[in-house]
Amino acid sequence: MANFREKIEKGDSFLITCEISPPRGPNTESFEERLKEVRGKVDAVNLTDNPMLSVRMTPVVASLFAIKNGIEPIMQITCRDRNILGITSDLIGAWAIGVRNVLALWGDMPKEGKPKGVFEVDTTELIKLITDLGKGLDFRGNEINSRCDFFVGAALNPFDEPEKLKENAEKKISAGARFFQTQPVFDLNSITHFADFVYKNKINVLLGVIITPSEKTLENIKKFAKGMVIPEELEENLKKYESKEDKEKVAVEFCSKLIEKIKQTKVFRGVHIYSPTKESLIGKLLEFLPV
Repeated sequence: MANFREKIEKGDSFLITCEISPPRGPNTESFEERLKEVRGKVDAVNLTDNPMLSVRMTPVVASLFAIKNGIEPIMQITCRDRNILGITSDLIGAWAIGVRNVLALWGDMPKEGKPKGVFEVDTTELIKLITDLGKGLDFRGNEINSRCDFFVGAALNPFDEPEKLKENAEKKISAGARFFQTQPVFDLNSITHFADFVYKNKINVLLGVIITPSEKTLENIKKFAKGMVIPEELEENLKKYESKEDKEKVAVEFCSKLIEKIKQTKVFRGVHIYSPTKESLIGKLLEFLPV
């Protein structure tokens, strides 16, 4: 069976990835249940790196659990929590246990107090560091005993202004990024310039789709997502219902229809599904999607 990299490079299928956070402690029971819910229904799973500054199991070990459960991991790694020595060590360890895909990210910014961010490298430099490991070289240019030829991904913001988008994408591609996942999108009409850019430059992009099972979730997203357009229809439909179950159904149905619209564009290589408030909804959405 083709792996995630082969599917991207072949370019003839619509791919689905999703995001699952490692557990908040050493007990992996609930985490593994989330993995099993999506097994066989997605092409790969992102394992996050201390998202929103919350303490989580290292994504290296979380990736090992994904592999053990028959799932191909995309290990996220940020510039925030480690210096380049620590990053390199984690990447070598990840390759040794079977991780083949890495998503290089800046990381959620620390607020006042603890923890303090490291940020010894920026995202482009992190991508180059990972790419150099694929050539068998560490960050000093010294040879390591075997290449770590990761399939390197990065993030793109579909709401960036065209010039900023172009500059950001070109820098990351030059550094070695081969696929991109984006922030969540609700309305394809709001990202026509992004779709044009992706189409003209033949970039491998998985467009972000987020499950929002409450009005509060939508309000929180609005605060942090400049330029994002949220359809009134979704907000109104969520307000119609009182029960949590009905609201969840509204959110899942909306995402299902959106994914079908994304697929019909034939511009994007697939979708990347988020459900930060309730990860079990990812499995429900996957069941809802047509085969």
